[in-house]
Amino acid sequence: MRGETPQIHAELITNLIDYGLDPQSSIVLPRFIWDLSNDEVLVEDGFNVDGLNEIKFRRVRYPSRLGVSAILSVNEGIKIRATDIRGDGLGIGIGFP
Repeated sequence: MRGETPQIHAELITNLIDYGLDPQSSIVLPRFIWDLSNDEVLVEDGFNVDGLNEIKFRRVRYPSRLGVSAILSVNEGIKIRATDIRGDGLGIGIGFP
Protein backbone atom coordinates (compact mmCIF):
# COMPACT_ATOMS: atom_id res chain seq x y z
CA MET A 1 0.00 0.00 0.00
CA ARG A 2 2.81 2.45 -0.80
CA GLY A 3 0.90 4.49 -3.38
CA GLU A 4 -0.92 6.63 -0.85
CA THR A 5 1.29 9.73 -1.02
CA PRO A 6 -0.18 11.17 -4.26
CA GLN A 7 -3.67 10.51 -2.94
CA ILE A 8 -2.91 12.29 0.34
CA HIS A 9 -1.53 15.24 -1.62
CA ALA A 10 -4.74 15.37 -3.67
CA GLU A 11 -6.84 15.28 -0.49
CA LEU A 12 -4.78 18.09 1.07
CA ILE A 13 -5.03 20.25 -2.05
CA THR A 14 -8.78 19.67 -2.18
CA ASN A 15 -9.11 20.65 1.47
CA LEU A 16 -6.98 23.78 0.99
CA ILE A 17 -8.35 25.06 -2.31
CA ASP A 18 -11.86 23.66 -2.73
CA TYR A 19 -12.92 23.86 0.91
CA GLY A 20 -10.77 26.84 1.91
CA LEU A 21 -9.36 25.17 5.02
CA ASP A 22 -6.17 26.30 6.70
CA PRO A 23 -3.17 23.94 6.45
CA GLN A 24 -3.54 22.43 9.92
CA SER A 25 -7.27 21.75 9.50
CA SER A 26 -6.72 20.21 6.09
CA ILE A 27 -4.12 17.77 7.46
CA VAL A 28 -6.04 16.56 10.51
CA LEU A 29 -9.33 15.81 8.73
CA PRO A 30 -10.21 12.12 8.50
CA ARG A 31 -9.01 10.66 5.21
CA PHE A 32 -9.35 7.63 3.03
CA ILE A 33 -6.80 5.54 1.15
CA TRP A 34 -7.46 3.16 -1.71
CA ASP A 35 -5.48 0.01 -0.91
CA LEU A 36 -4.52 -1.37 -4.32
CA SER A 37 -3.27 -4.64 -2.84
CA ASN A 38 -6.81 -5.84 -2.10
CA ASP A 39 -8.96 -3.26 -3.95
CA GLU A 40 -10.39 -1.95 -0.70
CA VAL A 41 -10.85 1.61 0.52
CA LEU A 42 -9.62 2.22 4.06
CA VAL A 43 -11.69 4.97 5.67
CA GLU A 44 -10.85 6.71 8.94
CA ASP A 45 -13.63 7.15 11.49
CA GLY A 46 -15.36 10.45 10.84
CA PHE A 47 -15.08 10.30 7.05
CA ASN A 48 -18.50 10.36 5.40
CA VAL A 49 -19.15 7.18 3.39
CA ASP A 50 -22.72 7.94 2.35
CA GLY A 51 -23.22 6.70 -1.20
CA LEU A 52 -20.44 4.09 -1.11
CA ASN A 53 -22.84 1.25 -1.75
CA GLU A 54 -20.82 -0.58 -4.40
CA ILE A 55 -17.35 0.07 -3.04
CA LYS A 56 -15.67 -2.30 -0.62
CA PHE A 57 -14.42 -0.27 2.32
CA ARG A 58 -13.16 -0.88 5.83
CA ARG A 59 -13.24 1.62 8.69
CA VAL A 60 -10.05 2.25 10.63
CA ARG A 61 -9.66 4.11 13.89
CA TYR A 62 -8.87 7.81 13.75
CA PRO A 63 -6.10 8.83 13.86
CA SER A 64 -4.72 5.93 11.87
CA ARG A 65 -1.42 5.51 10.08
CA LEU A 66 -2.89 6.17 6.64
CA GLY A 67 0.11 8.20 5.66
CA VAL A 68 1.68 11.15 7.41
CA SER A 69 1.98 14.62 5.96
CA ALA A 70 3.28 18.07 6.82
CA ILE A 71 3.07 21.47 5.25
CA LEU A 72 5.80 24.09 5.36
CA SER A 73 5.24 27.21 3.34
CA VAL A 74 7.14 30.45 3.17
CA ASN A 75 5.50 33.25 1.21
CA GLU A 76 6.66 36.84 1.48
CA GLY A 77 8.05 36.30 4.96
CA ILE A 78 4.99 34.44 6.25
CA LYS A 79 5.80 30.99 7.54
CA ILE A 80 3.12 28.33 7.84
CA ARG A 81 3.77 25.02 9.56
CA ALA A 82 1.30 22.21 10.02
CA THR A 83 1.93 18.66 11.19
CA ASP A 84 -0.10 15.50 11.14
CA ILE A 85 -1.34 13.92 14.36
CA ARG A 86 -0.88 10.57 12.62
CA GLY A 87 2.89 10.81 12.95
CA ASP A 88 5.64 11.82 15.29
CA GLY A 89 6.48 14.99 13.37
CA LEU A 90 6.82 18.54 14.53
CA GLY A 91 6.57 21.68 12.41
CA ILE A 92 9.82 23.56 13.03
CA GLY A 93 11.62 26.27 11.15
CA ILE A 94 15.26 26.16 10.18
CA GLY A 95 16.98 29.43 9.40
CA PHE A 96 19.35 29.64 6.48
CA PRO A 97 21.68 32.62 6.11
